[in-house]
Amino acid sequence: MRVRIPGSTANIGPGFDAVGLALDRYLELSDEPFEGALEAPAEGLVRIAARQAGNDLPMYFATEIPVGKGFGSSAAEAVGGAFLSRLAAGDSEADAREAAFAVGNEIEGHADNAAPSAYGGLCLAVGDRTHFLTPNLDGLKVLIWVPDAVNETKAARGVIRQSLSTAEVITQSAATAAVVAGLMLGDLALLAECSNDQIHEVARLEHLPATKKVLHELRRCGFAAWLSGSGPSVASIASADAAGACADAMSEVGDLVEVAVDVLGCRIIR
Repeated sequence: MRVRIPGSTANIGPGFDAVGLALDRYLELSDEPFEGALEAPAEGLVRIAARQAGNDLPMYFATEIPVGKGFGSSAAEAVGGAFLSRLAAGDSEADAREAAFAVGNEIEGHADNAAPSAYGGLCLAVGDRTHFLTPNLDGLKVLIWVPDAVNETKAARGVIRQSLSTAEVITQSAATAAVVAGLMLGDLALLAECSNDQIHEVARLEHLPATKKVLHELRRCGFAAWLSGSGPSVASIASADAAGACADAMSEVGDLVEVAVDVLGCRIIR
């Protein structure tokens, strides 16, 4: 059996630990070798998640999700290992997906990464509940600048703010609502509120000078842009007509990729 699990971009703007989008960059896993695949190590995250899901077995993988770049690679591994584990144990695809999200969320501790990899689309993590929505980005381009540097999530969390003033909380709440509305409506003006994060972005950018330069240039040019996950990558959304100018604003050394939103989440492919 072979399965496919999407990566994600999370912490969208002010949606720290709360808002994530599944992306069409995938991890593929199988319980049998396949062309181009490597065997997942017994102490790697895929197999750890499989054991936590209650059914350990050899697994083989191939991935196009960049590691340490803010694409949710570890969440995809945790969700994927648990998903294949439960399928091999005889669960239905729907039940395996539910179990995979539970295990992935427990391992990661960040539902805004685990939920997109499990369910696809736009995911909102609110306390112990997660909501799944289908964004409307028709006619828009999602571009991500990916530098050579990597950023380890646990270390990156060590620099975030631990408290906010009441005024900052109000600004953060309003900006998060605007970003979610912008994604659901495909409204670039609302998505421009991505610039209003008060929690993680400013502190993290101090340790990522090239990322900071790209993000600020995109916003100076009027584009909706955010630090993808904990970085170092930067994601942006632009109209098709403005995609070229958006790409030009990402002029620092690195790769530029165009992605689409995955709306299916983890699933069986053969």
